[in-house]
Amino acid sequence: METLEKGGKNVERKNKRGKGAAETGKATRKRSGGKAGAPNKNLGSAGGNIVVLAGPEYDMNVGMVARVMKNFGLTELRVVAPACGMGKDAVKYSKHAKEILHNAKKYGELREAVEDCDVAVGFTGILK
Repeated sequence: METLEKGGKNVERKNKRGKGAAETGKATRKRSGGKAGAPNKNLGSAGGNIVVLAGPEYDMNVGMVARVMKNFGLTELRVVAPACGMGKDAVKYSKHAKEILHNAKKYGELREAVEDCDVAVGFTGILK
């Protein structure tokens, strides 16, 4: 059995076979950083997962990313040097995730957007 944090409450969780979540590998533990037992204040949403868009060209893409984030329980969006605004198309394509767009933080450089992150993983759609 493992204790998880869910909605500000600690929840004990078991699977159908009576095994704890830690034994099945299906749960995410609350992470801590720095000193042992001290919570890391820079974790962001969903246990530390932050989405950073670098130089998005179209606001509809920003809206679609916000929508996917909402579907997967992520809430912190950071946008670096956008070549687009976050106008009508961003809102239109975000559907139910408008609060993610409104709370998105803008940065001038990628380094600034990830400076408080322990690990950064990058992906691109540009093939060369």
